[in-house]
Amino acid sequence: MKTLINQTQAIVQMEISQVLEEYPHHPYQQVFANPDRRQDLTAYVLNHVSSIYTSIDLEAAERFSDERDTAAIPTAFPTVVGLTIEAMVHRGINILLNQDMMNHEIPDVMDSGRMASSWFG
Repeated sequence: MKTLINQTQAIVQMEISQVLEEYPHHPYQQVFANPDRRQDLTAYVLNHVSSIYTSIDLEAAERFSDERDTAAIPTAFPTVVGLTIEAMVHRGINILLNQDMMNHEIPDVMDSGRMASSWFG
């Protein structure tokens, strides 16, 4: 027996991780290390791409839902879909980061050589 699985969220989360590795740690990786901001980015991308479904056997579907075992789900999808998801990830990163910058929510990079030492306090 087979069932339909929506692969989109798992694919988007994998793509976000891959794309963020290309960006500098500060501020990009630092901002999206926050689970709330990462969730906002995932939601942004999911709202702008089509859902991707696959038909798999029930046993694989149970492994996927129990363990979130993405290896149990085939991830073959058209290249254009992958490129669209990647483009939306880049766009979402820029939009959300600009919102954070406007709200002054991004901390400055701290230079540990210039920080006051707690030894003297």
